Amino acid sequence: MGLKLRRAVISNMVVTMVLVFAASAGAGVLSGLMRLDSIMLGVPLGLALAAGLSAALLKMHRLKARTLAKITRQFSWIALEHGCKVGGHQVDWKTLDDFAVTLRLRGFEPLGWHTPNPLPKGATWVSACFLNALKTTLIEVQRIETLPGATTGAIGGVRLTVFSVIGGTIRTVTTDHKVTPTSYLLRYPTDVFASYPGLPLPRLLDKHEALVKALCGRTDKYPSAGLTVARYVLLQRERLAQTRARVAGMSGFKIAGIIDAFESNPQSKWAPPSDVLPKLPERSFAQLDASPAVKGGPPIVAMPAP
Repeated sequence: MGLKLRRAVISNMVVTMVLVFAASAGAGVLSGLMRLDSIMLGVPLGLALAAGLSAALLKMHRLKARTLAKITRQFSWIALEHGCKVGGHQVDWKTLDDFAVTLRLRGFEPLGWHTPNPLPKGATWVSACFLNALKTTLIEVQRIETLPGATTGAIGGVRLTVFSVIGGTIRTVTTDHKVTPTSYLLRYPTDVFASYPGLPLPRLLDKHEALVKALCGRTDKYPSAGLTVARYVLLQRERLAQTRARVAGMSGFKIAGIIDAFESNPQSKWAPPSDVLPKLPERSFAQLDASPAVKGGPPIVAMPAP
C-alpha cells in the first residue's frame, strides 16, 4: 500500500506510452510511411514518451487540484438558535443536550450552537461548544446527520474535539476523529495532535489535560486564557490559510508520496520536534483579533434568510 498512488501514476504513464507507441507505429507501417527500423521508430517512441509524461502530469495536477479544493478559503460559522431546523431539516438536539449535562458537571459552560457556512450539502451539521472556567479549553461536540439520498459521502454520528492554545500559537487538539490520509496531509507543522477513535468524552478530556500539562512543562509556556467561539474559528481559518499556501507549493507527486506514506504507516498523533515548540514566539489573543485572519469577514454570522 505504501506506493499506491505513485504506482498508479507510473502504471498509467506506462500504459499510455505503450498504447500510443503501438497505435502510431502501427498506423505508420500500415500506411507505408515508415519502416520498422531504429531510426523510423524514433518518431512513435517520441510521441509515446510525450503522451506518457503528459498523462502523468495531468494526473498529478488533478490530485493537487482536488486536495486544494478540500481546503476552505472562507471559513466561518453560522450561529443557531437551540431547537431550530438547519437547512429545513430537524436536528438531533437531544444528543447535544445530553453532552451539555455531562460537561456542566465537569465545569464547562455552553457557548452556543453553530453550523458551517455555507451549509453542508447532504448532511446537517451542528457544533455545540463548551468552555472551562479558566477559558483555556474549548470542547466542540459535532452532531452530523446524513440526509436521505445524500451522495456527498458525509458520515453521520458524534465527533468530539478538545482544543487549547499554548503560548498563543501552539494549537493543541485531542479528538476522537479518525485520521484520514487527507487530514494527515493537511496537518499544520506546529500543531500538537492526538486522536483516540471511540474514546468517551470524559477520558478524552483527561487525555487532553495530561497533554497540555506535559507541553507546558516542556515549553515553559502556559495555556492562553480568553478562548471564545469566534477566536476558535479564527484560529482554524488561520491554519487553513497557512496549510493552503503550503500545499500550493507542493508538486502532485509529493502530495501522492505523503498520502502513500500515511497509508503504509498510519499516524494518530503528531507534534513538531521537541526543540521547536519552546522557540515559537508567544502571541496574545488581542494580536489574533488583529491578524490577517479577520480579513475573511466575521467568524460568526447569522443564519441567512430562507
